[in-house]
Amino acid sequence: MEVRLNQHHVGKKSEDKTKVVRYFIMSQFETLRLGLIMRHHLDAGNLDRLFDEGSDIVEEDSYDYDLASARFLGRDIKNISSPATKGKLIEILEREANSKQGHKIALNVIQSDFYRNESYERVVEHFNTLLKGLSEQF
Repeated sequence: MEVRLNQHHVGKKSEDKTKVVRYFIMSQFETLRLGLIMRHHLDAGNLDRLFDEGSDIVEEDSYDYDLASARFLGRDIKNISSPATKGKLIEILEREANSKQGHKIALNVIQSDFYRNESYERVVEHFNTLLKGLSEQF
């Protein structure tokens, strides 16, 4: 995907701006894709696994199907990711969770069609639950 800020710019400065815009567009796409996967992880053939491998999630008083999907995805990511990848994702999610300017990833996601009926707070809860699954020892 090629993005041009201004076709009249030539040289390294223009190329740097193009890379930043390209990264920003891809980051938005990846964020939306993560939101979709997070929301439908159990629907994608993982519900039986949740009851077998994540029974502690189901047995909690506050069991919520959508949040269970996010948390179980977090555990799955933790199990298949390299320590560096897992660490970077935890770092990003913790930074967003603690941001005084708001959770930028959640703000990105609520602009999409598949989260249009969810509140900002609920989407933040999804990402915080994903972080919980990534971070917890089980």
